[in-house]
Amino acid sequence: MMTRRRQLPVVTRYRPPKEVDNSRPTGFSPLEKENRRLWVELHFCRHIMRDHNITAKLTKKPDGSPNLYRWVCAVPGKAGTTWQGGYYKFYLCFTKDYPFVPPMCQFDPNFFHLNVLNGWLCSKWLRESGGGVYTPTLRIKELLLHIEEVLYTPNILELKDSYAKNLYYGEHDIYHLKVVNQAKEFKPATVKAAIARESA
Repeated sequence: MMTRRRQLPVVTRYRPPKEVDNSRPTGFSPLEKENRRLWVELHFCRHIMRDHNITAKLTKKPDGSPNLYRWVCAVPGKAGTTWQGGYYKFYLCFTKDYPFVPPMCQFDPNFFHLNVLNGWLCSKWLRESGGGVYTPTLRIKELLLHIEEVLYTPNILELKDSYAKNLYYGEHDIYHLKVVNQAKEFKPATVKAAIARESA
């Protein structure tokens, strides 16, 4: 008489669930599909917002929808410099050809800086030719850190504002005082409130 073999239960090896990497965007909405690179850049700017107190947000169109091609940003003045205490707002303006065409950086038209003319920042990081160093691989978070640095270390080879230039070389005390007073105008709380109203 044949005896039936007893079947042993199958024991499966425990495998812990895979961790989800939330640091990478997974899906794209219709807005995000318009320029995926810009969406990815905005996503990675969260790190400098947290680590460097730098703001980068989408502005709103007249109908209230997000404007992917115009960002409202702000960088803090470096401690120990005449720029300290201020939180300086500006806009990054992109075209649909980004990243092959660099963005433009626009401050307030009356912003006082050696490398700013009528609000527009002149920087090698914002152009490809003419001594520029911009490339399509440059991350926006890196660009924002460069803009923060340009505030307190202007490029003396690209002096665009003749009034600021004359003060810088001829009446440095007055130049210094104007920068200090400007920092007082850009109070962090006031600037952040303005950004909250403008951002999507």
